[in-house]
Formats: sequence, structure tokens, C-alpha cells
Amino acid sequence: MCKPIIFLLLSILISHVHAASPHITVVTEHSMLQHMKNGQVAGKSTNVVTAVLNLAKLEFDIKMYPWARALSIVNNNPNVLIYSLVRTPEREKNFKWVGELLATDYHFYRLKHRRDIAAKTIEDMRQYSIGVVRSSVIDQTLTTNDFSNLNIVANIDINIKKLQQGRLDFIVHQPGYFERLCQRNGIDSNLFEAVMPFSYVNQALYMAYSKSTDDKIVNQTRLAYQQLKEQGVVDKMMKFDPVTQLK
Repeated sequence: MCKPIIFLLLSILISHVHAASPHITVVTEHSMLQHMKNGQVAGKSTNVVTAVLNLAKLEFDIKMYPWARALSIVNNNPNVLIYSLVRTPEREKNFKWVGELLATDYHFYRLKHRRDIAAKTIEDMRQYSIGVVRSSVIDQTLTTNDFSNLNIVANIDINIKKLQQGRLDFIVHQPGYFERLCQRNGIDSNLFEAVMPFSYVNQALYMAYSKSTDDKIVNQTRLAYQQLKEQGVVDKMMKFDPVTQLK
């Protein structure tokens, strides 16, 4: 068989392989676990997602959006993967879940000198202003539970500054990552204190596909995730390094 025919057949075969595996759009938001670096989406959770999709031999690109837009994209399109998404009973049927990235441990934070805030239960919080990110699990949970005192913004950096300025009473965040949030914004984390667990949510952050994504792609990704999880790769990549080590 002559070389031109061989090359033609190889080209057809390669094209068929790529056509058999649809391109995956990956969406996320800016947070302590994923961020922009040199024009690319980076961070611990991004490293895990990239490793999983590469092992699954899927073609993909990762894009960063405000959280509400990322959710809109995954809710309205097939072959879309989103991270880091809190897995809750309310969300269970809306996504095809791949694997856990990180356990969550949310708390209410306030300024230490705000002794005028005397909340002892989560129900007491209804009288105070709480900063939340639009369409986040905190926003959705508090809205579902009829909290009407929410300051809703596109990203949490806005609300940490408002909290520092006394324009908010509380925000909800995770210990360790709260300190990173403060550092990223040039704010002394010692100005604040965690006063109460956010008892409505005690779940974990996941990577998950849109509900309309083909099950073959989902299962292919789950198998890759499970392999890396069993090898300890996921936990190693997500291992928390103290905020004091950040430069």
C-alpha cells in the first residue's frame, strides 16, 4: 500500500477517535482552590480536574466565570464539567457527580470587636446582614430557609472588604481558607473570628457533569477519578498547606 493511502487512512482513523470523544467544557469560579495564573486557570482543584480528565483521555478546556454564570452553563448544556461544587440533597438530582475534591467546614465570621452582635443560634442570624456569593450554596441555602438579610455579590472578595469596613455583620467561609481570603485582599485575618458553624451545610466540594452529559463520558471520568483517588493522588494534590507558607 502506498504511503499517501496509509497517511489518509491514519488521518481518517484519528478523526474518528476524536469524534468519538466529545470536547468537554470545564467551568469554575475564582476561589482559594482555583485561580488565574499567567492567563490559565490554576490551583489545587484545577490540578485534580486536569489529572482526572487527562487520565480519562478526554479533550477539554477550562474556563473561569462568576459562579452564577458557571452554574447557568452547566445547567443548560451537555458535556460540561463544573468544580468546586458543594454536593447537597437539593442538588443531587441536578448533576452527574464524579468525585469529591475537599470536605467542607463552613463557619460564620465577624469582626472581633463587634460585641454588639450577640447571635447564639443560626436562627438569631436572621436579624443580621450576611454576605453571600450569588447562586452559591450559601446563598441558595439561606434563601431557601427564608433569610432576607443577604448581601449578594458576584465574588467573595467584595464581601470580605465590606466585612472589614463594618458594612456587613457576617460572611460564611471555611477555616484556613478564610485566612487565605484575607491575605489575598491584604487584610489582617486577626481582625475576625469564627463564631458559629454553618450547620445548614456539612457536605463536600465535588467535580460534577451537567445532567445532559452522556453517561459513557461520566463513567469514563469516574473511573479515572477513582484510580487517582485509590493511588492517593487526589488527597496529595488537595493537601492543605498553611497560610503562613504563602508568598
